[in-house]
This record gives sequence, C-alpha cells and structure tokens, in this order.
Amino acid sequence: RRVHGERSTVQKMARLAIPFVSLCLLLLLSSCSAVVEDIKPSQLASKLDGAEDALVLFVKPDCSFSKAFTPVYERISAHHSSEPLKMIRVDCSVEKDIARKYISGVPTIKYFPKHLAAGFVGVEFSDSRTEDKIDKWLDGVRRQPSSQLMRESQAPSLPRFSEKSPLRCRCDL
Repeated sequence: RRVHGERSTVQKMARLAIPFVSLCLLLLLSSCSAVVEDIKPSQLASKLDGAEDALVLFVKPDCSFSKAFTPVYERISAHHSSEPLKMIRVDCSVEKDIARKYISGVPTIKYFPKHLAAGFVGVEFSDSRTEDKIDKWLDGVRRQPSSQLMRESQAPSLPRFSEKSPLRCRCDL
C-alpha cells in the first residue's frame, strides 16, 4: 500500500529517465552534424596541423555575399560530417595582411590536404558556388596526391571574379 504523496519506484525511475534520454538524443544529434570552427587569419596555420584535411571558407561578416554563402557552407559541412575533414571559417575583416597571404577576395573556399608542404596556400574552388559543384570538386580534389595539388595551385588561375559566379563578392581585403 502506498501512502498518499509517495511515488512508486517505477514512477521515480521514469521521472529520472526522461531527462537522461533527452540528453542522450541531444548528444547523438549534435555528433551527427559537422562543426564549423570560426577563427582569425592568424590562427589558420596552427589549425592546418597535418592531422586531417581542411576545407576553409574565407569570409567578411559585413559582406552580403559571405552572409548568403555561409548556410551553403554549413550544409556542405553536414554532408562531410562523418569524414576526417576540418571545416573552418576564417573572418577576414581582422588581420587583413595575414588573410591576403591566402586570398584576394571573399567569399573564397580553399582545400588544404593533411600533408602540407611549406608555403602551400591551398587549392581554391573557382566554379559557381552551389552545393553540388562544391561537393563534386571536394571529392575530386581529395583523391589527388598532394604533389599534384602543389603543382596545380602554383599554375596560373582563372580570373578571380567572374560574372558567372554567383555568391562572389568584389570585396577586397
């Protein structure tokens, strides 16, 4: 017999289980989505530590093209969340002299393989900024050996700003 106001053991366990199950689901869902790390340009070299490949988005927070492209980049990071790939967003509105070492305008996406040679400034994506094209480019560039990427990144590039490239700002650094 229960005294009025006492709860059964099952009720107590159920009351404790609900927050526990909720926390477990939250942790599970958060581990499935990729994390985009926001950094300053001076932190980039230390983040490219050679442990994993990195896809880096260079943006300026006040640039409308950067703002418009950020959700696309976050969806791309979600597509690759199960892969050993760092997703980094660099705020180029600060430390512009360091940012110029890597890019000349925003938004810009660059891929950095895990085994970097000294002075390597990444392989730049130069097509229209759609999820599908970036995913295909990333899959292709990740299959190439680092030595080939080094040669390609030193070759003359296509014009930086194309009228055909959506989400491409003429924001200089």
